[in-house]
Amino acid sequence: MSVPQTFFTKVTSLASRKSKIALIIVLAVAALIGLGIKHVRPPQPKPEDVFLSLPHRRSLTPAEARVVAANSRLSLDLSTIESLGSDVAKELSRFPDIISLNGLRSLSAEEAAYLAMAAPSASLELNGLPSLSVAAALALAKARCSYISLNSVQELSPELANALVAYGTQAPLGSLLRLDGLRSVSLQVAEKLGHFHASGLSMNGLKDLGASEAEALASFRGTALLLGGLEKAEKGTIEAIARFNGFFMDLGGLESLSESQAGALACFRGNILRLEGLIKPSNEVLGILGKLEGRVWLPRAILKENGEGATDGAQIE
Repeated sequence: MSVPQTFFTKVTSLASRKSKIALIIVLAVAALIGLGIKHVRPPQPKPEDVFLSLPHRRSLTPAEARVVAANSRLSLDLSTIESLGSDVAKELSRFPDIISLNGLRSLSAEEAAYLAMAAPSASLELNGLPSLSVAAALALAKARCSYISLNSVQELSPELANALVAYGTQAPLGSLLRLDGLRSVSLQVAEKLGHFHASGLSMNGLKDLGASEAEALASFRGTALLLGGLEKAEKGTIEAIARFNGFFMDLGGLESLSESQAGALACFRGNILRLEGLIKPSNEVLGILGKLEGRVWLPRAILKENGEGATDGAQIE
C-alpha cells in the first residue's frame, strides 16, 4: 500500500504559452472590430510583458493576475510577490493548480477569503507568512483546495488553532495542512488540533512532544499525521501517539528505540508507520516492529544488514 498521492507536493515550473495567448487576443480584437463595437475594454497587458517580468515583480495588477492565472500551466510560482490586494487574490484564485505565494509577509482576511475560493484541485503555498490573524485563518479554513502550506508560522495560539481546524470541511478527501514551522505546541493547541477536519496534518518541525500533547494529537481522526521532526520521545509519548487511528503516521525523525518504546508502538492500528530515521536498532526491537499489524518503513541499510525476514512486515521506502 502507498500513501495517497495528495500527500506529495507537485513541483513543476511555470509554463508560458505566449504565441497561443497572443493569437487569442488578436482574434478577440478582430471579432470586436468585425461586430462594429466602438467601445471596448481598456487594453489588457501583453502576455509576454507579464511572463518576462514575473521573476522580478513584487506586485501584480488585477489585469496581470487575470492573464497569468488564465494562461499558466501546472504551477503558478509567484514567490517574489510581496503584497496582493483583494482584487489580485480573486483573480489568482481562478488558477486550478499549485499557487505559490511564498513571498507574502501578511495576508488580510479579505485576501484569504478570495484565495479560499480556489478550486478543489488547487494548492496554496503561503510559506512566507510568519503569522496569521484569527480572521484570516477563519477565512482560509473555508478553502475548497486540497492543500494549504503555512510553514513559516512558528507559533499557534489556541484561538488561531481553533480557527484553522475547520479546514477540510469544504475541501476534498485527501486535503492536507502543513504547519512544519512549529517547534512546539501547548496542550491547549494540541487539543484543538485533535479536532482537525482535513485528511492530513503535518507538523514535521516539532522537535519535542510531551505525553499529554501526544495523546491530544492522537485523537485526530484524519488519514495522515506527520511528525517526522521528532528526534527522540519518551515511552509515554510514543505510547500516546501510537493511538492515532489513521492510515499513515510519520515518526521518521526518531533515531533510536528501546524495546519498551518499540513495544509501546504495538497499539498502532494504521497501515503504514514510517521509522526511517532509526540508526542500528537491536534485533529485539526489529522483531517487535515486525509484529505490528501494519507496514513499517525502515532504512534500506537496516533491511540489508538484518535481512527482510528479520522484520516480517517491515518494508523499504
